[in-house]
Formats: sequence, C-alpha cells, structure tokens
Amino acid sequence: MDFSQIPVLSMLKQRMQWLSERQGVLSENVANANTPGYQARDLAPIEFDALVGSAQTGGGEVQRAGFLPLNEQASDTRFSIIERPDVTTSPDGNSVSLEEQMMRVSETQVEYSAATTLYQKALGLIRMAVSGGKS
Repeated sequence: MDFSQIPVLSMLKQRMQWLSERQGVLSENVANANTPGYQARDLAPIEFDALVGSAQTGGGEVQRAGFLPLNEQASDTRFSIIERPDVTTSPDGNSVSLEEQMMRVSETQVEYSAATTLYQKALGLIRMAVSGGKS
C-alpha cells in the first residue's frame, strides 16, 4: 500500500511541497531586495476546501461514513506564483521589505515543522494499527 495515497498524508505532503516551494520564492525575493523594479512575489494559498474536495473526488468510493476515499491522482502539482508587494516600495520601484520577507520565511519554517510533525504522528498511528498496538 502506498501511504502517500491516504488522504490525510496526501494533504500533508502537498502542504509540505507548497511550503517548500514558497520558501524558494521568498528566498528569491530576499536575493532581489536591491534589484530596481523587482516586485515581491509569493505563492497563491492552497484552500483547504479544495484539498478535501479533490480527495473526495480523486478516486475510490467512501467505505464508511466520515472517511475520505483513497486518492488515485498524483499530487505533484505546480503552485501559482502571485505578485505580493510589501507595504513599502523604494524609490527605484523595488517592493521587497527584508523585514516582511524574513517574517514570512520564519512563518513558513514553523508551518513546515508542524506539517512534518503531523505527518510523523500519522505514520506512527498507522504503524501502531498495523502492529496491533505493540511497540
């Protein structure tokens, strides 16, 4: 069984991919903080409702009420990059504020850490279920 096809794990995996890609976009913003005319960018947020909807329509049938079906589709999607200028714009047209970018980088790092912890806990629960509760 491919554990990445379990909906909660698939959603966490996609969230970690989004956060990883966001970290790359934010690092480009920081690298271009002194580039004239550069506009700060970010990733379009993932809507949780859309993730749940794709998990429900992804394939398979619901076996029991309250459970999501296994998602047969690949979750390797590219995320949309949007312009997201910071509050201040310099006279040369650059809209990157290093302080705001570093806050976003820190926020992304915390969210990634939380997602990996949840992923590890979910795998631990699956291992416990498979082993019958034995260590």
